[in-house]
Amino acid sequence: MEQDVLKTEPRSEVGKGAARRMRRGGRIPGVLYGKDLPGGRSYPLTVERKSLQSVLGKGEQVVMAEVSGGPAAGRHQVLVREVQRHPLSSEILHFDLQAISAEERIELRIPVELKGTAKGQQEGGVIEQHIHELRIECTPQNVPEHIVVDISQLELYGALHVSEIAAPEDVKLLDLGDTVIVSCRLPQEEEVIAPEEAPVEAAEEPEVITEKKEEEKEPAEKEE
Repeated sequence: MEQDVLKTEPRSEVGKGAARRMRRGGRIPGVLYGKDLPGGRSYPLTVERKSLQSVLGKGEQVVMAEVSGGPAAGRHQVLVREVQRHPLSSEILHFDLQAISAEERIELRIPVELKGTAKGQQEGGVIEQHIHELRIECTPQNVPEHIVVDISQLELYGALHVSEIAAPEDVKLLDLGDTVIVSCRLPQEEEVIAPEEAPVEAAEEPEVITEKKEEEKEPAEKEE
């Protein structure tokens, strides 16, 4: 499968002020790092916002990064390791690219795709998907677009676990085997509970304060 190419440029300016200027100009600051890069160090880069958005929109995690100049100039196969976004606007603020080799085994998350109609659905059950991504380990050329989970044999009140999933060739599942991916159960009817009515307490008579209540009066002294 042909990989997307991110055309990047080296940058010399660093800091928040420089990053804001780059973003105003339609470019996103980032960094490229990897043990096989010259000097084994990291290199600051920028990439056109639309180009990065296009790659991320396709869900691609392993792409080619083309660096236009500097010590890291050339094409590098990279893993999109991290993308930082603004917490409110979701605007892309920064990205990390990890240069990888063809033989290197990498860890990443892959979407789960459910396939088929569960037996339990024919009995009125509904499907509940508990996790939507799986952690995997594989080589770059064998990264699957998704992990297919066949639910056709899933019965009512049944569940499928990670240990029951057949991973593609060269792919190792890293999540715990007893992790539930999907289950089938009857829909729960919402029980309408009427609000409890507070007991109506009898209005208390106002207490009339006298010199002393009868029970509070001093006992009469006995005559000797």
